[in-house]
Amino acid sequence: MKAKEAHAPSADRLFEDLYQFILFFKNLYPKVKIFLAGHSSGAGFIINYRTSEKFPKYEAGYFFIAPYLGPKSKTFYHYKNNDKNFIKKTRPLIYILGSIFSSSFFTHYKSVFFNYSKDLLKKFPLIVDSYTYIMSMATTPYEIEAILKKIDIPVFVCIGKD
Repeated sequence: MKAKEAHAPSADRLFEDLYQFILFFKNLYPKVKIFLAGHSSGAGFIINYRTSEKFPKYEAGYFFIAPYLGPKSKTFYHYKNNDKNFIKKTRPLIYILGSIFSSSFFTHYKSVFFNYSKDLLKKFPLIVDSYTYIMSMATTPYEIEAILKKIDIPVFVCIGKD
């Protein structure tokens, strides 16, 4: 079995899915406070969800563990300076064309490839080994300092090395 790519039809579709999950949970447990947690690009996804104006916010706080805070963050070097880079390859042309033309044509192209060993992929065949353009855009926050300043609920961020 081959490794899987992460893809979605649009970032808004992903945000809508998360919003529907939150509503489902809120209806089951109306008095329980909701905390969202994300690791790596999952944290980036939650941050991007939070900046979307389309959905009411019910969250009481966030937990970000080894978050991917985007290429402009001071934590980005952890992704690049390891003995083996976590990101094996990107396709910058896909990002350039996608931003210029804003076309759904580019959303399906793989744009980020992760550096997993063949042995690991064989052992865990459901590991996501690449992101399409739209998945990458949904999970990559930009202007992270400005975004974090706008979040007015508790945020726990755990960033470490080794």
